[in-house]
Amino acid sequence: MQPLLNGLYLVAVASFEEYLRATLVNAIRAKVAISPKFEQQPSALIRRNMKDTARFLTEPEGRRPQSEVFDACRRIATCVPGSMEVQFNDSAIAGVGDILRLDSYFRCLDDIGYVIGWDDLGREGDLQALLSTRGVRETTKEIKDNVAIMYTTRNSIAHKGLNNSQVTEELLLQQLKILKSIASVLDEKLTV
Repeated sequence: MQPLLNGLYLVAVASFEEYLRATLVNAIRAKVAISPKFEQQPSALIRRNMKDTARFLTEPEGRRPQSEVFDACRRIATCVPGSMEVQFNDSAIAGVGDILRLDSYFRCLDDIGYVIGWDDLGREGDLQALLSTRGVRETTKEIKDNVAIMYTTRNSIAHKGLNNSQVTEELLLQQLKILKSIASVLDEKLTV
């Protein structure tokens, strides 16, 4: 039973990471759809695009299909002053490291132009009820603690094997509820 619980936990957390990456891609595309000109883009997003594209292009050869490399080069060429139609390398930007910890995710959203953070999660009544907390600070701390547990548990399972971690059914179900609530808050904030 333990390998099954650990495997389900790993899949749930990996799916949440993919959800976070997809929200970044969608946020970038929405930003460009509204204002496609270079001069209309946040300077932080332009800097992040250059930095993350450079990281993407310097990854060891063979990690990416050649078509993705050529596409990244084509897109970065549109990110220059005077460009009427910027195309950011959204998949490179969404490849931000440690996305599960959420701090780098929130910084990336900020660079795109969305100000969302831990306290937005802590204000959510569903999360307060789920975590049996009161107030933004207490809830935010509890969310951060749970995200840290997810990160550590995921790494333990992924790097040491399915039998290494002792995920319980209660922990799995609780973490799934937390992930769902976090995703609901992010969906709401990103569609406003």
